[in-house]
Amino acid sequence: MRLRWRKDSEFDEEIQAHLDLETQANLGRGMPAEEARAAALRKFGNTTRVKERAREADPLFWLGTIFRDLRHGLRSLARNPGFAAVAVLSLGLGIGANCAIFSFVDGLLLRPLDVPRPGDVVLVNASSPQYRFGSFSYAEYSTYRDQNRTLAGLLTQEENAFAIQSDGAQARNVYGKLISGNFFDVLQIRPSLGRTFRPEDDSPATKEIAVVISDECWQDKFHSDARAVGAQIKLNAQPATVIGILPHGFRGPGFLPPEVYATLAATPRLFAGNALLTDPKARELRLLGRLKRGASVRQAQTEFAGISQRVERVFPKADRLRTATVLPELTGRLQEDPDNLQSVTVNLIVAAIVLLIACTNVANLLLGRAAARVKEMTIRQSVGAGRGRLIAQLMTESAALALLGAGAGLLLAQVAIKLIASVRIAADIPGGFPARMDLRVVFYGLAASAVGVILFGLWPAIRATRADLVSPTKDAAPSRSRVPLRNAVVTVQTALAAMLLICASLFLKSFFLARRADPGFRVDNVLTASFDPSLVGYSEERTRAFYDNLRTRAAAIPGVREVTMGSHLPMGITSQWTSVSQMGTPTVEPMFVMYDCVEPGYFTTMATTIIEGRAFGDRDRAGAPGVAIVNRELARRWWPDVGVIGKRIQFGVGKRATVVEVVGIARDGKYQAATDLPAPYIYLPYPQQFRSSMTLFVHTAGDPLSVAPVLRQELQSIGPDVPAYIHTMRETFDEHGLLPSRLHAQIVGAMGMIGLALAVAGLYAVAAFAVARRTREIGIRMALGASSVVVLKGVLADGVKLAAVGGVLGAAGALALTRYLREFLDQVSPQDPIAFWGVSILMLAVALAACWIPARRASRVDPAIILRYE
Repeated sequence: MRLRWRKDSEFDEEIQAHLDLETQANLGRGMPAEEARAAALRKFGNTTRVKERAREADPLFWLGTIFRDLRHGLRSLARNPGFAAVAVLSLGLGIGANCAIFSFVDGLLLRPLDVPRPGDVVLVNASSPQYRFGSFSYAEYSTYRDQNRTLAGLLTQEENAFAIQSDGAQARNVYGKLISGNFFDVLQIRPSLGRTFRPEDDSPATKEIAVVISDECWQDKFHSDARAVGAQIKLNAQPATVIGILPHGFRGPGFLPPEVYATLAATPRLFAGNALLTDPKARELRLLGRLKRGASVRQAQTEFAGISQRVERVFPKADRLRTATVLPELTGRLQEDPDNLQSVTVNLIVAAIVLLIACTNVANLLLGRAAARVKEMTIRQSVGAGRGRLIAQLMTESAALALLGAGAGLLLAQVAIKLIASVRIAADIPGGFPARMDLRVVFYGLAASAVGVILFGLWPAIRATRADLVSPTKDAAPSRSRVPLRNAVVTVQTALAAMLLICASLFLKSFFLARRADPGFRVDNVLTASFDPSLVGYSEERTRAFYDNLRTRAAAIPGVREVTMGSHLPMGITSQWTSVSQMGTPTVEPMFVMYDCVEPGYFTTMATTIIEGRAFGDRDRAGAPGVAIVNRELARRWWPDVGVIGKRIQFGVGKRATVVEVVGIARDGKYQAATDLPAPYIYLPYPQQFRSSMTLFVHTAGDPLSVAPVLRQELQSIGPDVPAYIHTMRETFDEHGLLPSRLHAQIVGAMGMIGLALAVAGLYAVAAFAVARRTREIGIRMALGASSVVVLKGVLADGVKLAAVGGVLGAAGALALTRYLREFLDQVSPQDPIAFWGVSILMLAVALAACWIPARRASRVDPAIILRYE
């Protein structure tokens, strides 16, 4: 069948001409006008319906129809640029917000590994009654690697900080991994330059340390020079050779992308005294494998469960009740980090609400547009076009609108993703969020636009084709039934926006309260410098001498008031945990708590109050009876009704466990994040509990950054090979301690503002439509004596009513939603009255603003002109 391409306007004019001729003939026969028109519609419809159905049976007809409808939809949008701009911008905001949030969530948790066939990669986890997700010792890894038959390869890795130095410059910290020699072979990663590890590189007999570096490290440290392959560097003060450069963008398993990789065989030389390769209790290795062709996860799980039983017989004390569990890598990643999964789920739900608001906004616009197309739809139905055919045409036009919205959304998402990727986390090894625009984000945006077509296009299409076959052809006014429907749509839109704004206000209030709250330590006028001399081979004696020298020189710097040291940087990216138990109370379960090894002057310098007992002093030196200070929360949990001072607790487990006496209680603080709930914490005196990794806290009289250059000079003179991370305490607090609270406030706040803007547009559209529809009524009322003020108030009152109903519904929805946000809020109740009342007042204010222009237009109607026109 030959396709006939015609303009829709020509098609409609031809139909109208036939109807007019038949109507005139019926009038000539003496029929009343209304009956003549109805008879013409019936007769002409009967003669064309058969032809229409025959055409619809041909597949080529539908192909041509889709292209014709799409072209018609684009021409229609071009003829209505105002409508098109508002609709595309609304969809663009909704789709762009969803794409940006998805990119953030995808990079944080959902994105598959950047390796060939990532679905074949599995995570091998050690589960036990105490820990659902555990690690393995090197002996266990070797056993599983050699005895399994379902995996093409099993690799292992351990994350570490390294000190890297070249050309005599100051050493710096880098994030890296100790890996098995088959790491890149199992992941099927080939270097862009050089080579990866060979079996001999992972042998204890290897004399030279080989390292592979990331593309980012190559660009930063070697300025993209190809001669970097073969270059000599110092890694943890040990000579090493760069043998390969990894492909651009490869991040490997884990959140932070490593800059350097070394083999496990180099562990004894890189980390003196580390028994990772020999101690069966040193379980620090994570295992990943790749399934053989045809093998399944279930088969691998069955096999590894059997190997676990044999491993338990070989290491009965170390491996009792431990079982290897095999999971798809992505599944294991999601199950291992439920807190992050819950957090990103909240973000995705918030973004989905914004898309829903955008879709209701466009649906409202389409409902108004449908009123103008009732006559067109009625005529087409009367001449034989099926209702399904007309709905398909309108849905195709909606799809064109959605595609334009998706394009705008992806452009907006590109900007937002760059902003997200630019966020940096303050840490010893700075990192950021791996958000990026890729095909996954594009497909997500297209999927969101497809969902949007159904959400905003289907119901207006159904309404537009539900028409009477007589009255619309007589140029009657649009049906009044559409007005309540449009009001209902904008009410839902306003409710969703109010719900988002209430959640956003709760997060914002939580963020500002957390920023102003006292975290339990001094934040301002403190410079911090973190060190780990053991990375470059310092012994305990040499490390203590290094710290004594550094402390003395730092205290002599002009502008420095006090200097102290501790092993834990509050709000830093790392923390120290150990098991503690009460002595003489076997019925009390041990507790896993954070701890800090501090110098005697720590509590004064960091303004951490001792509320009972005493602080550490000179008598708490090495060799003296062990002492400890606990915080109020630990005292409350273990000794709520008895005295705490003098109680004895066991710190640590195994051969390294020590018994200490509680000599003081410190006030509670925030140790990891500003929104943390009170948690148990223990302080130990540094002279009794040596730690190589320490942080220097310098309390200054003025800006702490003014002291940083002098401190760097002192460090260069006494330990150029020791890497240091120097930051202010305020920067650490703001950039890392407040990071979760700030991200939630920014993301939900941005979504709330987008939702508010869309709600304002929806209210304006409804008010403008109502004024245009009631122009004649308003003119008559003003001719009968109604003042412009009365008209103005009436239009504003209609908009305020919609906003008020939407605000009430939004508040009810927020009450239901905020129950699940309790753990993300600090010092703020999910039913905070300020948030609810504040948003209610805001919604009424924006309703007045949105309706003001249509109301002013209505109040300026000239009744004389309206009545003369009528």
